[in-house]
Amino acid sequence: MSSGTQRRQRLWLLVPVFTGCLFFFVITGGKILNPQYIDWLMEGDPAQHWLGWQFFRSSPLLQWPLGANPAYGMQLSSSIVFTDSIPLMALSFKLLNGWLPQNFQYFGLWILICFVLQSVFAWKLVSVYTDNKLLRVIGVLFFLIAPACLWRLHGHYALFSHWLVVAALYFYLSRQFEGKRWLALVALSLLIHAYLAAMVLAVLVTDLARRLFAREIAPRKAVMFAILVVVMAGLIMWSLGYFMVGSGVSSTGYGTYRMNLLSLIDPNGTGVEPDGTWSLLLPDQPGIPGDYEGYNYLGAGILGLSIIAVYARIKKVGFSLSVRGWALVLLSAGLCIYALSNRIAWGDHEILTYPIPDIVQRLAETFRGSGRFFWPVYYIIYIFVLGTIFSSLHARFATGLCVAMLCVQAVDAQNAWRFFQYKFTQAPAWDSPMASPLWQEFSKRYDAVVLVLPGNGPALWMPVAQFAATHGMSTNAGYFARVDAQEEKRLLAQLDNTVKSKQYDPAVLYVFNDDELWNQAAANTDPDNVVGVLDGFRIVAPNFGKCNQCAEDLVSVEQSRLPEYAAALVTFDKHGSGKLDPEKGWSAPDDYGSWSLGEKAQVEMKIPQLPKRKLALKLMAIGFLGKGHYVQNVELTINGLKMPDMRFDMGTSAPRIINLPRSVTETANGQLSITFKIVKPTSPLELGTSEDPRLLGMNLHSLEVISVN
Repeated sequence: MSSGTQRRQRLWLLVPVFTGCLFFFVITGGKILNPQYIDWLMEGDPAQHWLGWQFFRSSPLLQWPLGANPAYGMQLSSSIVFTDSIPLMALSFKLLNGWLPQNFQYFGLWILICFVLQSVFAWKLVSVYTDNKLLRVIGVLFFLIAPACLWRLHGHYALFSHWLVVAALYFYLSRQFEGKRWLALVALSLLIHAYLAAMVLAVLVTDLARRLFAREIAPRKAVMFAILVVVMAGLIMWSLGYFMVGSGVSSTGYGTYRMNLLSLIDPNGTGVEPDGTWSLLLPDQPGIPGDYEGYNYLGAGILGLSIIAVYARIKKVGFSLSVRGWALVLLSAGLCIYALSNRIAWGDHEILTYPIPDIVQRLAETFRGSGRFFWPVYYIIYIFVLGTIFSSLHARFATGLCVAMLCVQAVDAQNAWRFFQYKFTQAPAWDSPMASPLWQEFSKRYDAVVLVLPGNGPALWMPVAQFAATHGMSTNAGYFARVDAQEEKRLLAQLDNTVKSKQYDPAVLYVFNDDELWNQAAANTDPDNVVGVLDGFRIVAPNFGKCNQCAEDLVSVEQSRLPEYAAALVTFDKHGSGKLDPEKGWSAPDDYGSWSLGEKAQVEMKIPQLPKRKLALKLMAIGFLGKGHYVQNVELTINGLKMPDMRFDMGTSAPRIINLPRSVTETANGQLSITFKIVKPTSPLELGTSEDPRLLGMNLHSLEVISVN
């Protein structure tokens, strides 16, 4: 190949790079590129990933393993690997930590990188079947909007790296075996996520086997290369801390987090979004809890093209396959068996279960989310469909057909795209519930904050971990992909003994989420210890000494034992105890509550005189949501004081607890004036659900003032 041809090929790569960048902004809105925008990360899995990085960035630069993260989880799970924080990015930015702001995130940048690399490797892969540049662009667009890939934007951003699988399949289909790029891909996958590394290795092993069979590679060379891969992978895993959890690398869930037999045609096999999010054309199929890990909906456009591709394939060459093709079939069969698990489900029924040996079960539990292992097969289907269309049909007809089906797939999934734009651009500001100045005093006095009892994602883990990360403290509170089960058992016994013997570590602040141990701690206090309830958190601060702020902010043990105060529960449904004023922005009550009308709604609520207690407003409400309108943000003020915003999404109706500042309760004079400002009220008419033109925001079911103990 001449240097001019190579230069032109490199220039053409700018097309998929630009396309990947464009779709990043189309899908996400681009706001997440701001490295100090962290509100979109402060829930569920994203909080796990970001907090893992926050602790890791402060760990020693020269340590072994390099991926050790001892301050997060302490002995429970101490590696950047097990918070899914994308070790490749964490290690890179750790080198720059001295120049980075406190609240820094690289996950938005990583999502952009993934869009670009998905586009680039899709371009390379499609180029195996066609030289037509327009067809290549069309193929790239199908890969960029593949539902199984985009669905990972719900919150598992390491697993959004589907480009690793696409790259592996491109290497497989390449004419020559190039060991260096395979080594680079295996190394990168291990630096990103173990599941993706396992898939890359599966394709690599298949590539080696079929080239050996076809005598494209010498046996000695293949063996030496395999040994090199094993040694390299072992060293990378050791250095990252893959082995730090011992036997905890195996977990439970194989057979639960599987792929459903209907997943290829099920646009909402997750149960997370409202019906119709991923498809306006295909109906959602019934499923079983846990099947979401096997979300593998192909998309309406690819499903339509697949019918034509099968017909064209049979008409042109039948189903005769080369060695390369048969090896892919065998790989696909093996991955399908594992993805379906030993509990095979069709819709909401398990139609077949079969036993597997204990040793196989233990191995399978290492990658318990077996439904993910269909991803290489998913892209093999994409290759088969697009490759057959591109190579079997006239270029002009193939172009028109694929453009039409691409438009069908894009329009069909438009609600999903809007959902992600809402998610990434309209995240509510996150405020820690640990608001008292006394927490700052504790952070100066103690080296660690310990949750009693810890676990994997226990109650209170996120605010406690965020507090520890912000103040440079260690904590056992966290949420991890895997934990060392033996170490967890030992730590639980140790903490139980610490509380019962009152032998508290003077360098540790204790926060209790276990009722029984808290009762023991509260009943056996030492005069030098600060014991009570702060911002709703039950604490023991050993040897803290004189505490001027405690009288202001701390609820004493004696006060916390008083019967919990609650103002009379006021409900606003048809048979409720309260009525909302239509002139203050409320509809007539329905079976659930009353709808806010327009941009503002107000409630007046009476509270009686109370003993000195910290109070909170408990609110039950749902947002008005529907297709294309998946998030409703509400700004809240109480007695003129701005409170944290509320966010309603996906129809959840969990109670909201809003802590009332002392400035509100002390000046309320028995009256709360509550104002809800609806950021974007929408009508059922606009969403196409009815002819109702009213602008709705939230449906308020009940209000209650409670004490915070």
